[in-house]
Amino acid sequence: MILILLYAAMTSDGYFQTGDVGTITKEGYLKIIDRKKNIIKLSQGEYVALELVENKLKMNPFLDQFWVFGNSMESTVIAVVVPDEEAVMQWAKDKQKTGSFEELCKDPELAELIQAELRSDGKGAGLKGFEIPAKVHVCSEPFTPENGLMTPSMKLQRPKLQVRLFLGLSHLL
Repeated sequence: MILILLYAAMTSDGYFQTGDVGTITKEGYLKIIDRKKNIIKLSQGEYVALELVENKLKMNPFLDQFWVFGNSMESTVIAVVVPDEEAVMQWAKDKQKTGSFEELCKDPELAELIQAELRSDGKGAGLKGFEIPAKVHVCSEPFTPENGLMTPSMKLQRPKLQVRLFLGLSHLL
């Protein structure tokens, strides 16, 4: 049975199909950088590796969780962000704003700030312009296995995120 599975995963020219995307390092090693299913093609023909973009931007102190989305009908990607509550509350205090975390997440000024931060971080990380999220949607509900937006191993459930969150985000694209 294992031989059959391995044979089915082999290409006609003898390569093993894993579904991963890799690059060859200067030393000649294969480095896995993404999954094939997480690469999208934008309307102008550019390919975007979503996990690569997320990994390069995830260190921003305003971000607790975030997800980058795009499709072949659009020329840009967007980010859906669950901000760090402590950072948001400190930002609100500095701006003399009041409200709950949920209310502050709806403030357009916060989305603009996070957008600017992601743009700066993306340029600093060497991302191309089309890889940097053009718009940001801030939500207060975290992605968890309980609400079905993450797997038990804490990986994003991209199809479920698309269905659940994208329905209300079409105005961003």
